[in-house]
Amino acid sequence: MIKIKFEGNTRFPKKEVAFYDGLDLLSRVEDQVIAEEHTETVQIKIYIQRDKSINRKHPDFSSELPLGQEYGYELIGFIESKLREYYGDDDERVYVFIELLLDEVKEARSNRSETKPTKVARPSVPPTLVSRKQQKWPLIVGVSVLVIVLITGGGFLAFQHFSTAATDPLTSGTETIESTTSQEPVEEQVAKALKTEEPVKVAEQFPEQLPLIANLLTQDQRFDDLEKFNEQYPTPEGTFDLAFHKEDWKQVITLNDPQLTPERQAMLVYAYVQLGQMEEAEILNKTLKSDKLAEEIQRGWKAAAVRAIQKADFKEAERIQKKINDSDVKELIDVGKTCQEMIELYSKKKDNENKKIWQDRLAGLGKEFLESGE
Repeated sequence: MIKIKFEGNTRFPKKEVAFYDGLDLLSRVEDQVIAEEHTETVQIKIYIQRDKSINRKHPDFSSELPLGQEYGYELIGFIESKLREYYGDDDERVYVFIELLLDEVKEARSNRSETKPTKVARPSVPPTLVSRKQQKWPLIVGVSVLVIVLITGGGFLAFQHFSTAATDPLTSGTETIESTTSQEPVEEQVAKALKTEEPVKVAEQFPEQLPLIANLLTQDQRFDDLEKFNEQYPTPEGTFDLAFHKEDWKQVITLNDPQLTPERQAMLVYAYVQLGQMEEAEILNKTLKSDKLAEEIQRGWKAAAVRAIQKADFKEAERIQKKINDSDVKELIDVGKTCQEMIELYSKKKDNENKKIWQDRLAGLGKEFLESGE
């Protein structure tokens, strides 16, 4: 069952309606607005009920819709255009979500065609979507671009989508609550309250929005407030973000409860890199497909190779070199082997002074790379 809710416009009922009924309602409102020769907007939220045993509302799509442009007949086309604008033409999320809507329309039309005719036409699916109908939708969607922004002095890496102007129309399933006193979305109510009130006070007003409060504090880089808030209202999300901010990498990788958004998945990958666990980082990034994180993993492997060389573990360094094929590492391996030969020579001669000189040279190989983090 798919339902739709219209907010911020008094022409629409405050309650949710079935998606198919919403199309009919929207077309009638459109006719009114067009007849009055002016334009309006309405916030649409689409909910897909996946588990009837859980009475929760999970908005799967949210966007502002202009009225007076005949979207009542092409709402699905509008939704598709918004998804394509954000994700790109070839992203599977566009195909999957639109197919869900079309199937809902088809089923509703089939059930009601004998008793309730409607003028809402079934929107067409572009050929690019139809041709990929049989493709399998992955359980976890990939991230095309992630930007790593270093917050100076704080040591915190904020992972966010490349386009800061765009807002993801498909939500991540965070539970929302309808306000009985305002038509304003609860997310906006919480955000406004956090600007003027202490987070703990906001939590008392919105007790079911603790993860949202923690997320908003993280987005605003308010980590002192987040720490105080998390002491009284601990959430997996707040605990995860605080651990990352404090560079407590071991805690980051052991926290299994937070909602792992693509951003937090990226943070998790970065934590594994910092711990030198590149195999784990590579596995996780197979899902994210982030070029930025791939670069971090490459640097992590290079650092591991340098440390192996410094310890004269050339077998491990060469194993890594086969994986990353780095010219710097290749050169360091050759120089390191030379240093090791000199150490062995002076060891046989029992010349401890020169032996120590070459041991220090070996231990210092690649030191500049490790210190610069490049």
